[in-house]
Amino acid sequence: MNGSSLTDFTWKRVPDHQKVFGRKKGFSLLRKKSTEMFDATSLGENNVLVVGHAGPRNKTKAAVWISHDNGENWQRQEIPQTTGKSPGSQTMRAVTSLGENHVVAVGQNTGFPAAWVSTDGGDSWTHALFDKNPATALPPAPSRHALSSGTLRPTTRNQQVARPTPHPLPKTFQNPQSSQTQDNKTSAQSTQLAQPPLPKPQETQRETTQGILQAVVHVAGQRVVAVGHVPISKDGKKNTVGKGGNGQIWVSANGGKNWRPILEKDTVFSQSAVLWDITHVGGCRMVAVGQHWHHGGVWVSDTCGDSWKPVPLDKKTFSVESTLLGVTCDTSGRVITVGSADRHAAIWVSDDRGDSWNRIKTNHNVIRSHQILFSVTMFDDCQVIAVGQDRNNGAAWTSSNRGSSWKRLKIQQSIFSGEHESMLSVTPLGNQQILTVGSDGPYAAPFAAVWTGVRT
Repeated sequence: MNGSSLTDFTWKRVPDHQKVFGRKKGFSLLRKKSTEMFDATSLGENNVLVVGHAGPRNKTKAAVWISHDNGENWQRQEIPQTTGKSPGSQTMRAVTSLGENHVVAVGQNTGFPAAWVSTDGGDSWTHALFDKNPATALPPAPSRHALSSGTLRPTTRNQQVARPTPHPLPKTFQNPQSSQTQDNKTSAQSTQLAQPPLPKPQETQRETTQGILQAVVHVAGQRVVAVGHVPISKDGKKNTVGKGGNGQIWVSANGGKNWRPILEKDTVFSQSAVLWDITHVGGCRMVAVGQHWHHGGVWVSDTCGDSWKPVPLDKKTFSVESTLLGVTCDTSGRVITVGSADRHAAIWVSDDRGDSWNRIKTNHNVIRSHQILFSVTMFDDCQVIAVGQDRNNGAAWTSSNRGSSWKRLKIQQSIFSGEHESMLSVTPLGNQQILTVGSDGPYAAPFAAVWTGVRT
């Protein structure tokens, strides 16, 4: 893939097995179950792991799908809930690999941040759940997929950030052991970074707040950083992490087993801030992206996630109703983020590790209205692929010059049903293969979908 075009791919959709992906023939808008895939990671040696949820719409269970043949065949396992008398919705929204079958997934459990850890490649999991009170938990937080359905709009001070039903979020993570197809969401260096000591969190019943973790990145060693947001509380009062609707950062120094919140001032993650994705640029530099009021938002850290500051953004570059949903970077420090702006898919780049940004101008035939980009990944220092949605079908775009110009990938329409499909995450698998995961069917009750692409 070194510098060559990625416009020639052979795509196919993995067959929809009802027990695995949740699809039934002749599905109805009244269908009560939801099965969705949000993120994937490659574990090497043809092993792929995908996370999401499955079950009744208001009581979904976190779910994991595993393939041992690069996405050809799948098996699904649900993660038991631990909420006792009042089980609620549980979802895994993002996953990253720390190497040697060590996997960390993050999401939400009954309205509160949650994390899960596997050290055997996803066959068994342990809960690293954040303390919660199910009786006071808020409704499930929205996902990026809600943006494409029009259920999540820019908010005002008196509106709640999180109200719609849960739906896809995307984010791609790769296997840190795969140097050719590694996304910079995993560590770009093999050397372990010097990390400031973290106080050991209390393991049981400490005060925390409602919220959801939307993305996770492996920094180095056992250090993992996750981002998300806190829904507005019912009474609008200030909670543990800040005002309702704040962005939310959690850090783990022991491979995802224990987490602590980063308690920033309200001026850093102010009201109506939503964090969708995060990337590790190198060293201790990290970039998180999302939405701040009516504009896209970018935040940077030079302390491996221990402290953050917002990046001042030009409102002409990040127009009203812009949202940044996915972010990645190359080894030179160029950062690429994707999302939507002015009801069009949009792409921005930064050549100074996230401090300043430019919006990429694209031909109308490449990117136009009614499109949205959910996820982006780097294959090497030149090749980039982004995936998303074009009206009712999944769609993919590529750049062969580090994001400066883009082309639409040709995908045969026969692999789409036209029933609100979304490609939510893209993952390189090695051997010039791509795996994308997402959802299909009505927004209220979708089922999981997997597509694979092989460069010809």
